[in-house]
Amino acid sequence: MDPSRYGYSSGSAPRKGLLRGQGTPRDTSLFSTHMDSPSTPQRTIDRNPFVSRFSQKATQSLLENLNSAMEGDVSAARSGRAELPFHETSSFGFQDSSILSTKRKTPEAEDEDGVVQFYEALREKPLPEESFDLIELYQSLCNELFTEHKEQQMRLHELDEAEERRVQKHVFDLIRSGNLDEVRSFCGSIGRAWQLVALEGWRLYHNPRFSDGVLLPAEGSIKRDLWKRTAWQAAEDKRRSPYSRALSGCFAVHLDSLLLVSNSWEDQLWSHLRSFVDVGIERELRSQCTHKRRYEDMPPGYWDRAMAPEKVFSTLEASLVEEVRHEARLHFRQIQKFLILGKIRELGSLMRHLSESGVSPFMLRFLAHLALFLLNIGVGRVVEDDLSNVVARYILLLTEHQYNHLVSFYAARLPDALQTQVYAQFLAGLDNAMERIERLSEAQELNFNWSEIAILSVQQLRERLTANEELPNSAVADVVGMTAIDEALVEAIELLLTSDSLRLEALCHCNALVRRFLLLRKITAARRAFGKLPPDTVRIVEMSPLSSNQGISVKNLIKEHLCFRALLQAYDAFDTWFSHLKQAPNEPQLPEGGNALRLTDRVAVQIRLEQFERAQSTWQQMNSELTTTVRDALFRVLTFPDGGWLIDEEEECNADRVAEVKQLRRIYLAAICALLLTVLQKSARQHDALRLIDALQADEDYHLREAFHPDDLRQLHASLQSFLENH
Repeated sequence: MDPSRYGYSSGSAPRKGLLRGQGTPRDTSLFSTHMDSPSTPQRTIDRNPFVSRFSQKATQSLLENLNSAMEGDVSAARSGRAELPFHETSSFGFQDSSILSTKRKTPEAEDEDGVVQFYEALREKPLPEESFDLIELYQSLCNELFTEHKEQQMRLHELDEAEERRVQKHVFDLIRSGNLDEVRSFCGSIGRAWQLVALEGWRLYHNPRFSDGVLLPAEGSIKRDLWKRTAWQAAEDKRRSPYSRALSGCFAVHLDSLLLVSNSWEDQLWSHLRSFVDVGIERELRSQCTHKRRYEDMPPGYWDRAMAPEKVFSTLEASLVEEVRHEARLHFRQIQKFLILGKIRELGSLMRHLSESGVSPFMLRFLAHLALFLLNIGVGRVVEDDLSNVVARYILLLTEHQYNHLVSFYAARLPDALQTQVYAQFLAGLDNAMERIERLSEAQELNFNWSEIAILSVQQLRERLTANEELPNSAVADVVGMTAIDEALVEAIELLLTSDSLRLEALCHCNALVRRFLLLRKITAARRAFGKLPPDTVRIVEMSPLSSNQGISVKNLIKEHLCFRALLQAYDAFDTWFSHLKQAPNEPQLPEGGNALRLTDRVAVQIRLEQFERAQSTWQQMNSELTTTVRDALFRVLTFPDGGWLIDEEEECNADRVAEVKQLRRIYLAAICALLLTVLQKSARQHDALRLIDALQADEDYHLREAFHPDDLRQLHASLQSFLENH
């Protein structure tokens, strides 16, 4: 602690003077025990304003009396007082009151060593018994001196008063913060050892006697009760400054003096709880400890002012000070209150309410770490749901601010069920598919239920992206291209391909995604989604004994997958055939003139015709093959085995899927028939038209008729009949 901070020169020691004519130091703190307030350290002049200044003549007379007393001549010592001038012997309280003022004077005018030398001499050479009257004489003179000073209400210099206030406040602040070692260091560095000793009387007495053969000194104050009562009385003195009273009352626990300097909620809470704890300790000591002497009685105010913690907080909430009353309603103070009172249930409810009410990010961060602390020490188990919810809210905040690398750390502290839900929601909110896989790997390293997290995250992602999507009516044509949402849905499948154990869920999600794209007429997006699954998916799923978590059987999943493959292959074959159909070679135009053409022109025409015939032959051969391919692909959809296209082998309990499958059959079976009719008309294959009619008639095997609207079915039959008649 730097003494210069409070107005003292660096390196200044406790102020000591030298006896006039001697080389021994004297400690002016001897007289500070008679003061109304502690002595004020001085900057430059070594003086104590509370000790009377004696003139050279008065000092010399006192020393002569002292020497006479030491030699046994008590009568001479008693008569010596009459030799002093009246203005210097009147109770040593000089009629010239300026002698007691604190104005700065020269060292020659500040001769105050008479009384000091008297007591110093007494310590070096005891007086005879008949000299004790002389001691009482000088003691009475000192008492009269300080009584006169009190009556005249002399004050310190302004600078000294300011220094005294700063020192007292600083010492109190150190005690308030619990830095008692700093108090010792600071008081010693500025020459206030007397104050340090005065503040040590609160310690409990302990005499360790011997330890390993070494005599140890006693600790604490054996008359602690007497010290506390004296300090209490000093704190009661309203003539002293507020911080001077508080210094006396902080260890004696004089509540009124402590509250006098407590301007905040924290300070008043500390004062009340300090009183509550100290009174409890004092009661326990007096009831349990045995001592030969009787304990000093504490004033009634010491025992009556202590309040239980619950009442303390009620008092603060109803304080007359607006600042304290307002601060008591703050969230931080409410949390402190429940922590101090040990009301964990109320604390958990408050923390959850705050986390859900949209507090600031910093407040939410504090709540999350407090919740983790309470869970780690075990006291939060009774409100684990509330505290875990607070941590989950903080994880959502981290994801919003892109602190993705911190999510797994906090999620690891959550219960398994909530952990799975929160982490899955976190993965579903990531836009980058590669980062999604990396975070899932982190969850696997931390022993999360990573498989359930992956499944749930993909489901949440699909539900979130398709929440407000409306399906078009059947009149809408096929949509070409993919949107950003479509890309995100397709990339999400990769999260389920990280392990073979998730292949069944990957198949389930892929089927659901293809159904959605087909309902939206997005054939290209359906191809992309279907192509994400590895070729060995069906084999791995068939070996898996588990069923889907959505209640769909493995057989239905596999058949649905195969149905989609047949449909997409049919569309691919038709696109290839139709593209090739548009690429038919055009017959070259012959120049006019016929036989009148020159030989060279006729040769050129002949070459072009031969090239056309070769191209035509090649195209027709390829067209025939493509026609056969597309015909077979289309018929595979219409004549799909095991009951027909998208007909489940086992009963389905997912109503949404049943509705989607029914709508897909109504849309795409009619579309496949129309495509097949187009192929047949272009290729003039009547026997294939008869085959289509037979398939429509075999309703029990393929259930085609139920997928058509009656009007659409009649129109299809009419088209087939017209085709057969014309060919």
